[in-house]
Amino acid sequence: MTNIVSHFPETYTPTSNQVDTLKRIEKAFSSGSKFVICNAPTGSGKSLLAKTLQGVVTPPTPKFIELIKSYAAFKQDYMGNYINAEDCLEEPPHGAFVLTITKTLQHQYQNLFADTSIIKGKSNYTCDVDPNFDVDTAPCLFLSKLKDECQSTDRCPYYNARNEGLISSFSSLNYKMFLALPVHVKRKNVIICDEASELEDELVKMFSADILYGKLRYCGINYKPLLSDNYEAVRPWLTDIKMQVSDKVDYITEKVSKSKQTISQVDKIKLTQLRNLNNSLSTVEASWGQCEYVVDRTAEGVSLTPLKVNNLSRSIFDHADRVLLMSATIIDVKNFAKTLGIDDYTFIDVESTFDATKSPIYIASKYRLNYSNLPRLLPMIAEEANKICKHHHNQKGIIHTQNLEICNQLQKKLIGDRFLFRSEKQNNEDILEKHQNMSEPTVLVSPSLTHGVDLKDDLARFQIIIKLPFLPLANKRIKRLFDQDKEWYENKMLNSLVQACGRATRSAEDYAVTYILDGNITDVIMRCQNKLPKHFTARFH
Repeated sequence: MTNIVSHFPETYTPTSNQVDTLKRIEKAFSSGSKFVICNAPTGSGKSLLAKTLQGVVTPPTPKFIELIKSYAAFKQDYMGNYINAEDCLEEPPHGAFVLTITKTLQHQYQNLFADTSIIKGKSNYTCDVDPNFDVDTAPCLFLSKLKDECQSTDRCPYYNARNEGLISSFSSLNYKMFLALPVHVKRKNVIICDEASELEDELVKMFSADILYGKLRYCGINYKPLLSDNYEAVRPWLTDIKMQVSDKVDYITEKVSKSKQTISQVDKIKLTQLRNLNNSLSTVEASWGQCEYVVDRTAEGVSLTPLKVNNLSRSIFDHADRVLLMSATIIDVKNFAKTLGIDDYTFIDVESTFDATKSPIYIASKYRLNYSNLPRLLPMIAEEANKICKHHHNQKGIIHTQNLEICNQLQKKLIGDRFLFRSEKQNNEDILEKHQNMSEPTVLVSPSLTHGVDLKDDLARFQIIIKLPFLPLANKRIKRLFDQDKEWYENKMLNSLVQACGRATRSAEDYAVTYILDGNITDVIMRCQNKLPKHFTARFH
């Protein structure tokens, strides 16, 4: 890997910071480091750094391209084994995958670089045969002949996107999609983990399963509630549920296939739920021996969650010759690497080029919020938020609520019709699109827009953080990790806080004001000032 800077994306001119960072990445990889952890604050041009690596990867071989385009790479025997897996594995790794946490980030890469290939889940693509269905429940699911016809004529939008992404030199997909791909088709020269500070949480989600008794009853699964937390008792119970779910998927598929009729709406809902659950249970069952699972039993069902991900990270890292982990918020690199099971790495800390005076952070220290006093203090906090929004009456902004409960309470207390709330009826993509397209000074209100959201320039001139984003100790996994390592718990909060504070100021010319309404921030800044980035603490007033 040499002269990496020369591959900087065309039409862009690298800054001195970017040149220095790329040279340090080149040196690390050339010296034999598999892992480079890069802490690059907002404005560093992480997307440009990632794209530059495309210039030093190798192309796929003609044989691998043919295996993908002919669908030979995906042919299975009656046991579900991939017939041509060894042929694929004999071909050398090629290209780069950039893994993201949201579809918004995928689109950002494609908007910046037109030659970026994107792979999303099947439910994101509309069936070309019958537009009433997405690809996840399309008619070809029940008619193998139709599936063969669609593939032979390159008619399916999902399979076209998947195949293009697998042979492209630079493709973007989310972590869940990466895990879902067959092992033998995703070996890369480089894997870039974007927003890497969130990788632990992504791995936890990828390797967890929620088994809800109500859904099992709705789908016709005969189950017995799990009556014990005993680890030895959980595994056979899990296997039994998985077998029944798998059998029910086969039953519905066969029933629709034999009837030669379009799947009913009821069966469509059941099949989607069952297939999602089957995939989750299969993942948990396969990884049961790789980590300890936290078993959380309630009257509604059972949650199975990995306690630690240091071994599970191999499901990503083992598929690349080199791995670049990038984030604006690597708070404690030693603990970050330890959490992900990385023993040997090169750390690159990039300085911020932003003027801290353009993005000041103001603290309201009157109310110190916690789980117990939040219901009593929230009306006063909402009044403070109303005053701030009134002050910025002609500007767009965002309110970070930390959780959906606070978001729902604010919906009752914020005054005016400019607010766009994240709710069960409207997801983040919905309200972001409205926010971007409306000329009115709209304000986003959401618990889950702290990462991967680019509210540049007039999209946000102010932001409000209602409560410090401590993870909920009511969660059994989080409580166990808190008891084992309180620094881990604090680092998770600091990471989310710095991320949230970085949503509105996106370039050296940009500017925005941030307000933190939780008075606990005063103690946090004093206690963690040596851990927090200097460019972040310089913003406080």
